[in-house]
Amino acid sequence: SHVGGLLLADAWVGRCGDASKALTELAAHLGALCGGTAAFDMVSYVQAVQQRKDIDAAARVLDSLGKFTQGRCDEVVQLYLQIMSLSLDSSALAVIGATLAAGGVNPLTGASVVSCADQTLEALGSEKLSAKWGGNSTAFATSSGLILVVAEGSATLALCGPSLTDEGVSKLGMEVCAKLHEEYSL
Repeated sequence: SHVGGLLLADAWVGRCGDASKALTELAAHLGALCGGTAAFDMVSYVQAVQQRKDIDAAARVLDSLGKFTQGRCDEVVQLYLQIMSLSLDSSALAVIGATLAAGGVNPLTGASVVSCADQTLEALGSEKLSAKWGGNSTAFATSSGLILVVAEGSATLALCGPSLTDEGVSKLGMEVCAKLHEEYSL
């Protein structure tokens, strides 16, 4: 479940030249998307480090396959842990969703900020869930349990629940998404 995030962390290292610059740029971009700030959160970092064994295993496999083209394996893993530690609550995700639903224009700031929104969400460890339901919306789930549902041009919904699947996705959020699709074809 960490493969996409690790590969995108590697891509951000390549884009920015090093992991420190990559984290700074990514945090700034997330801040622009949510109309606020994406700050480092120690509790999230501790939770990310608790997954370190699985993250390291995935990184070693990717590295052995030559998939890290921009950064060293340890640099990519450290950046990915820091990315997972950026503080985004459901309110920030709702604004990000509203920004995506509005074609990339942040409703709070009026700024057009969509240039790398998909890459940003994926770098946070999110995965598109829309394949599970189809419909007119796109759902993203982060490894910290948050789910963001975007119905382009109309609405967004940020969901979070305390009970998580093995992949770190909110069980209640998944149930709500399935129910929304069933009842409203979202």
